[in-house]
Amino acid sequence: MAAAYQRNYLLPQEVAALYGLLGDWANAAKEYGGVITKYRAGEPNFDKMPAARIFYLAAQAHEHLGETESALTLYSEAVQTKG
Repeated sequence: MAAAYQRNYLLPQEVAALYGLLGDWANAAKEYGGVITKYRAGEPNFDKMPAARIFYLAAQAHEHLGETESALTLYSEAVQTKG
């Protein structure tokens, strides 16, 4: 499904959220990171995602992993980003 809808941010966002619910923070951070990378690259449709929320959730995943610097950077981006 992800291959068929490569320009849809919803699937990787939901996969990341599910990893978070399972406590698999490493995979959650990886999935959120992929979404953020596509957002920053200006991939089609990724400009429609709730960017601030994704940055915030990515920061939470990094915080759970003990990656404080990454978490703080992402929290900062969440505050400065629309959506």
